Amino acid sequence: MEHRAGYRLTVPTDALGELIDAVHELAVGPPVPTWRTGNVTYLGRPRVCDRPVPATDRPGHAVAAIALTQRNCPTVDVVFAITEAVAYAEFFCRSRRGAKSPDLVRLRGLVSTTAAALTARGIPATADPIPDR
Repeated sequence: MEHRAGYRLTVPTDALGELIDAVHELAVGPPVPTWRTGNVTYLGRPRVCDRPVPATDRPGHAVAAIALTQRNCPTVDVVFAITEAVAYAEFFCRSRRGAKSPDLVRLRGLVSTTAAALTARGIPATADPIPDR
């Protein structure tokens, strides 16, 4: 069964640039374990690819979209948007391995490390799960 997870990372409107930069920096940061064969763990970095900005029912105005792809891992789609009150990034991933799969753990890790990095820079950031639509 396919499991879909989504998270919204929210920052003040004037921090949209820092939000985009933080996602890029952390997504292509140090190599992470991506798959294992026997006792050998392979390391890899995600690739960041620009995506067309989707027309959606989200509040505000979507300004950018990227896809984070990595060998043997599902793609994480990230949509950046801005409203009059806040800027945010929505992270989405689908996994056939269930809610506790390494793929979704990696997604939650990206969201939480991005929020922590922004907070360390003095930018208030909150991450919340997005219910399935």
